[in-house]
Formats: sequence, structure tokens, C-alpha cells
Amino acid sequence: MPVSKHTQGFSLLEVLIAMLLAAIALLGLAAAQLRALQHVSSSLQFTYASLELQNVVERVWPQLCALQGGSLATGGAAQNFALQNFVLANYAMSLQITLTAGQLPDFATAPYVTGGVNPPTSLALTATWDDFRLADQTLNTVDLVSSFPWLINGNPNGC
Repeated sequence: MPVSKHTQGFSLLEVLIAMLLAAIALLGLAAAQLRALQHVSSSLQFTYASLELQNVVERVWPQLCALQGGSLATGGAAQNFALQNFVLANYAMSLQITLTAGQLPDFATAPYVTGGVNPPTSLALTATWDDFRLADQTLNTVDLVSSFPWLINGNPNGC
């Protein structure tokens, strides 16, 4: 049986087109992999920032009774709340922790002061950092609002 000219194999043009399609597909996969790695890195930094904010809150809690009395338990003298007393200085990235909207809590406010002054029951913190790998810079902010009770312990003025 004679062999037809069209069934003898692939032409050079067919091979080049197949290679072009394969190269385009592989470049698309490489771009998707790069984007996935960028998002994993961003997620890691988001997690790190969340942990650091939680660390600030955890460092405030043991001092809460003293803070509500207007002092720091470790400082002795009466001091106003200062965020830098509860934030560690060294970070693995360019992380900035601030009070949300500059809300400085007045922990020395008694819960039963006449005149309608309400004591603070929450601490709002914001962490921001620079990450230029992703175009969307709004992903570089984490907000944490932690609430806590006013500790009475039998004392009508607080702790």
C-alpha cells in the first residue's frame, strides 16, 4: 500500500507552531508562579504584623490594673500611656505600629467620674509596612482593636 505524502510526519512549520504555543504556556505558568510567590510573601508579612500587634496587646494586659491607676507597674512613678513602652524596637521588616487615628487612651480616667467621662475599654492599633513587590499598597496595613475590661476589684475608683 503506498504511503501518502501527508502521513509521513510533522512539517517544520508545525513543529515551530507547537514550540511557540508551548513557550507561551510555560511563560504563563512562570508568571503565575511568580505572582503566587509574591502573595505568599505578602501573606507572611501580614501574619508577622498581626502577631506584633497582638504582642503589643499582650504586653499591655499585665500592666492594665496599674495603667488604669495612672502608672506603669514596672515604672513606679505615675506615667501616661506611651505606645513605645509596649512596642519592641527591632523588626525583620519596615513595620510601623501606631495608635489608630492617634487615639491616645487615658487609662487614668476613673469609671465613676461625674460629668459623663467614659473610661477607655479598647485599644486600636495599626501596623503599616512597605512592600513594593505588589502594586496594591492597600494590602500593607493591619488594624487591631483589642477590648479590655475596667478592673474594679472592689474599688469604686478602679484597681
